[in-house]
Amino acid sequence: SSGINAEYGDLCSLVPGVDRFSFSVVWEMTGDGKVLSTKFGKSLISSCAKLHYAHAQDMIEAPDREFGKEDLPEIYNGFTARDLAWRINVLHRIAQVFRAGRKEKGSISIQQCKLSFALNETRDMPLGLGSYKSKESNKLIEEFMLKANESVATKLYECYPGNAILRRH
Repeated sequence: SSGINAEYGDLCSLVPGVDRFSFSVVWEMTGDGKVLSTKFGKSLISSCAKLHYAHAQDMIEAPDREFGKEDLPEIYNGFTARDLAWRINVLHRIAQVFRAGRKEKGSISIQQCKLSFALNETRDMPLGLGSYKSKESNKLIEEFMLKANESVATKLYECYPGNAILRRH
């Protein structure tokens, strides 16, 4: 294996139950997604689970479902599946508000077809091909990434108005 992962392992990855230093955008916001304040700074992150999009999607589609230990990866830091489902659904509702606000301001949605491949055991030959459809869990992450990018761009413009280049999404 080559690249940064070979040299540093998971040092730059969020690993459940392991503290990681970060530089974060932290928002204080209302339940309907109105940002009251934005802070930037060094932080310590301790992820409680390594969920796949499918896990989050299941929690969005069935918010009251009781997930068993066999349904999810191990959960750390005293959290439960119920805690995760509640938080994912709060974030999902806020992401929907963000998306509606962006659309109202004239953003466009580029829905490109994404291909997925089934590979053989040695991962060197494709066995099949399919298309990947973006779901609400993907859109949740996308909206918060866009909000973080927007916050950083706004801060850069405030601090360096003569040097910042902004692009509207």
